[in-house]
Amino acid sequence: MKPALDPLNLPLRDIHLPPAPSWWPPAPGWWLLGVALIVLPTLALLAWQRHRRGRLRRAALAERYLARIAAAADLADPADPSPFLPLANEIDA
Repeated sequence: MKPALDPLNLPLRDIHLPPAPSWWPPAPGWWLLGVALIVLPTLALLAWQRHRRGRLRRAALAERYLARIAAAADLADPADPSPFLPLANEIDA
């Protein structure tokens, strides 16, 4: 039989805890969030500005279209629809 080992006399070392995680560098998710907080508002601003420029262009095209219809109506014979046929292609433009 082996002699009983006394736990106080065993050659053990103390338990060492790992160091606490540092705050720098942040995890990849924080980097993605930071980039998203910069990129998304920038893209939204650019889209809004583009929409505003397009709104003025669309209004100008609509006025031009209405002016061409009015001019064609002044020159056209009421029974002849041919002056209006080229304008029908511009409806979707």
